[in-house]
Amino acid sequence: MATVLPNILPGWQVRYLADGVALSPPPGVARGGMRIRERIQPLARARDVVATARDQMAGFGALTVSPLETFPTCEGEYAAVCTIAATGGPRPYERTIGLVWGDYAYTQIDGGTDDDAAFAQYRQGVRDLTYYHALGLGEQRRRRFAYAPPPGWRGYPRGLITEWYAPGFPADHGFISVFPARAGGDTAAAELDRLLHEMSWFGFARDALDEPEPIGSDDGLTGHAWRPVGRFGTGPTLHFEVAVLHDDRFTYVLRLESDDAGLAGHRDAFAAMIRSVRHLPVPAPATGTSPFLHLVT
Repeated sequence: MATVLPNILPGWQVRYLADGVALSPPPGVARGGMRIRERIQPLARARDVVATARDQMAGFGALTVSPLETFPTCEGEYAAVCTIAATGGPRPYERTIGLVWGDYAYTQIDGGTDDDAAFAQYRQGVRDLTYYHALGLGEQRRRRFAYAPPPGWRGYPRGLITEWYAPGFPADHGFISVFPARAGGDTAAAELDRLLHEMSWFGFARDALDEPEPIGSDDGLTGHAWRPVGRFGTGPTLHFEVAVLHDDRFTYVLRLESDDAGLAGHRDAFAAMIRSVRHLPVPAPATGTSPFLHLVT
């Protein structure tokens, strides 16, 4: 991104930093500036980034935060923008924050000005920079996807896999594994066979397997779920549910593990989670022009 900024922001001064770039407008353009910070780790939620920004602006007077706008970038990555407006100080001030999330790091784009005549220009500028920001990771890779975790369950990421544990775990033996979406993918039955084969490496012996049930999400994904029952070695009986959802690009796999005691509640939580799964973003090619970035698409 930094190497093309002089071309798409003609006249702006570009100062290269260890973690990105700082941008200053050319003479005659409204006061203010922008900063692009890349490869920030660990991943952060938008609300936490915005909360930090609010703390940084505590001396700016009364603050108003706009609703978060989420959208896919031109590459199909998750992105969002939000504006914090400060009033009541010596001069009004607006700071717009853009975020683009990758697999293990994210980019933050900040733009701010105290020239109220340029507020809209800076808001649009940050949004344009966010939309066009290229991570270069490739669409057809294993990727995290959006869903609503069960309330009160605790999440722990392991690489691209996230595991969610019931509030009383381990006494309440229930946890859900969410695997990264895979481009294309095998049939739902083949996905089940693969998971059962991997579980057998750890000594899982299957006692029963129900017929598959059709499932779907509120976002239009469809698929099937299976409920194998078995045990690891001489351990207690465990109930599993393997959910495999598809769209025309990716396969989405989630798995529940539960003991007998909490099975009904765990299955309810898992069913709600399946319904909440959303399609991965589709790359969104722009049309028209970006007056701020001097881009023609």
